[in-house]
Amino acid sequence: MTVRRFLSTASRSTLVVGPYRIPVADGETLLDALRRSGLWVPYECGWGSCGTCKAQLLSGEIRYRSRPSCLRPHDHRLHRIALCVAEAVSDEIAVKPLRVSHEPQPHLATLDAVATLTDRYWLADDLFELTLSLDRPVDYRPGQYAILELGGARRCYSMLDPAPTEGARCLRFLLRVLPGGALTPQLAELPMGSELPVQVPYGGAYLRPARSYLFVAGGTGIAPILAIVRALSPTERKQARLLYGAATPRHLAYLDELRMLLGHQNVIVSVDRPTGSWRERVGPITLALPGILSETDREHVRCYLAGPPGMLAAAEEQIRAAGIEANRIHVDAFA
Repeated sequence: MTVRRFLSTASRSTLVVGPYRIPVADGETLLDALRRSGLWVPYECGWGSCGTCKAQLLSGEIRYRSRPSCLRPHDHRLHRIALCVAEAVSDEIAVKPLRVSHEPQPHLATLDAVATLTDRYWLADDLFELTLSLDRPVDYRPGQYAILELGGARRCYSMLDPAPTEGARCLRFLLRVLPGGALTPQLAELPMGSELPVQVPYGGAYLRPARSYLFVAGGTGIAPILAIVRALSPTERKQARLLYGAATPRHLAYLDELRMLLGHQNVIVSVDRPTGSWRERVGPITLALPGILSETDREHVRCYLAGPPGMLAAAEEQIRAAGIEANRIHVDAFA
């Protein structure tokens, strides 16, 4: 079954950026058109949430593929738009990005690839691991994510593994099926061998050097954390602590591996709904943060947070209150 999303080869609109005139295909975002033409502007999330790709709309009309949460009232007054989710409506659109380059940022050389579904492994009745093979190698940093698209729905999923030196030809993701999900329910039933478009990488919460690490993960937010932990050296892992929360014990994916890599004593877990013989913490994992922060080298630690927005907001508030600088806190919210 082929489900590849093809863009029209004929340009429907023209994007004007300074002296450059760029054709924009029907259904293509302005950011994608810029990337395809070899012009790179600041961006990060690809999702309309971070605001890095904001640009001033000088003329023309656009529509949004999805509502960008990054835009504030003053942005509307200044005619700023989010390029990553903006599509052309008028024949010509002129924008003024923050800057334009002919080279991407080293960690954000986003590529378009065609992925083929090769495996789906269920860890629980609503939690599964998805494996895609790609038609070209892609490079990314541990902690980054891809954007998958199927049937008009788009979603961000973090890679479970670090990329090999020669680039990754296979990507693995951790997905949970939730009521009302836009894309995950489709991927849970997609036939093997199906194709779908993938853009990779996106995201700024990737591995950076540090003397020590503090990880806070909730649910499938363990995916980018696991990729980072797998990329750490044995020495670095000895200086890492993980707080990991999930709905039930069976949703604590990869727990045995994480305890093997980091040491049992350095992995603190909690669940919302204990079952069976569960004897560990119950409740929000953020309740364990004060004790961990009191033992943390706050000047040199890097903190990585991934999971539900509410949990991350509570964790980030505590971490900032502990005196850890904002540039050492990296957040990846799973909406």
